[in-house]
Amino acid sequence: MGFVGKNTLLISRKIGSFIFLSEVITDLELEPDNIGDTPLNSPELSGVSPDKDPCGSCKECLVECPTNALISPRRLDARRCISYWTIENKGGIPVDMRAGIGDWIFGCDICQEVCPYNGLSRDTKWKDFLPQAGAGPHLSLLEMLSMGSDEEFKKRFAGTPIMRAKRMGLLRNACVVAGNQRFKEAGPALEKIEKGRDPLLAEHARWALAVLSS
Repeated sequence: MGFVGKNTLLISRKIGSFIFLSEVITDLELEPDNIGDTPLNSPELSGVSPDKDPCGSCKECLVECPTNALISPRRLDARRCISYWTIENKGGIPVDMRAGIGDWIFGCDICQEVCPYNGLSRDTKWKDFLPQAGAGPHLSLLEMLSMGSDEEFKKRFAGTPIMRAKRMGLLRNACVVAGNQRFKEAGPALEKIEKGRDPLLAEHARWALAVLSS
């Protein structure tokens, strides 16, 4: 299928890393593909010389990661990964991580966007995978910060990956992004969240308001 790149992701030589891994269950007896046993097919590539490494001497993903989550080629510290903090983490985002999150309200693709192999990728033709079939190409900070109920959240994002973060996670992320972007128009919405019942959201809103007033 490909090789594991320095960004720890599976990379196809033909189309890059913006791919889905799927499987087909069948009772047919099929001959397996011969992928060989060369180092290029192994995730354990640290120390391989650049002329044998499919990533070559490129280190764009390591250099561009804003939180230094890629601590060395093919080694990811998930505790510093924006995707972890904005999607999988169900608690608060540490203060020292917030600035690095930038404007990423859900996940992060920087280590893929800078990868030369993804210069080979093309826009999908599958309607189900187009942005407008899901959450849309962009998320409005004011819309996110004003989302007052789980029902409203489900109506807006049902069937999209954003459901994984849940409303609380998305609001938390939106507070951080509003602060990072110095988005003063978010002030009233942040003040409302700060006065709400959820202490975790209130703390993130308070932090964002402090940044806006600094």
